[in-house]
Amino acid sequence: MSFEQPPSSQHPRFWDSPNPATLVFKAQDSECLFRQNVEHLAKHSQVFKDLLAFPQGENSEGTSANPIMLPGISEHSFEQFLAWCHHLPWQDDSSIIAAAGDERVDQLLSLLHLGDMFLSRGIMLWSIDRLQIMGLHPAQLLGIALKYRIRSTEWIDRPVKALIVSTPISNITPQHLDWMTPRVFLLVAKAKEAIQKERCLLAARPMLLPMDDPLRPFCADHKTCIRSACETWALVIASKILHPVNPLNILDATLCNELLRSTPFPRMKPECFKEMCGRMEMKQGFTRHAAGLVDGVIQVIKDYIGLNPILENNSIPTD
Repeated sequence: MSFEQPPSSQHPRFWDSPNPATLVFKAQDSECLFRQNVEHLAKHSQVFKDLLAFPQGENSEGTSANPIMLPGISEHSFEQFLAWCHHLPWQDDSSIIAAAGDERVDQLLSLLHLGDMFLSRGIMLWSIDRLQIMGLHPAQLLGIALKYRIRSTEWIDRPVKALIVSTPISNITPQHLDWMTPRVFLLVAKAKEAIQKERCLLAARPMLLPMDDPLRPFCADHKTCIRSACETWALVIASKILHPVNPLNILDATLCNELLRSTPFPRMKPECFKEMCGRMEMKQGFTRHAAGLVDGVIQVIKDYIGLNPILENNSIPTD
């Protein structure tokens, strides 16, 4: 790529030397012109690859006098797209160096959008990889996944679990609703309501010990163990399950089982305590129903995204 000094109407960095494969482009919000070797852009974009197949006549678009217009694409966004295609490091751009937080996210989202418009899988995967570590709100992650067909665990499973389990409805803003769409918000809200019902049922009716078991020769006073189990569950375990500010995450089987094993049950025989913990772990009494609800929402969202997702798992393949 040449960096000759062009006139003021032509971009100072993205003005290639003329050859049969160069075309001139103009962004929507600027008078600045970009002259680019389309053969190089075609290596990264199916749209530019298809553009090469069109015959170019004397009056065709793509000249300084008659540039190809890029509706809906700003000068800055197209600069970022070209910088990626030419493997120019973003660190060389002072505006990128200064960008932080929301501005950096906006730049990556802009690049992701252009990757989608120009059918550039490489740019999309590169942008997705970097957005993934930007600490986005679960609602925004989910919204991006829906818009750009991302079906990976990081973009669907984890945000959905975070929204259902640890994000109060009161903390969801109109911006969050716009990101994840009303349809997905309704799924999340219904799942939260169903899981709250599961919490109440679990707190009120624990799956602890059978009242009578003739095969339990080690417990001569089993009613005392039952009473200890019910009282301790109501006073300790149930209060953590239903805590109004920081409720127990009933989707985390390990956390739930550790809570049960670490809680003292006065007057309960060790053999009965061991059996109680084993029953809960074997039957997944804490987590089974709640996990099924969340998994159902995740699957509905993945089905909604449909076939041919841009990313199906957590790996970022190369083109």
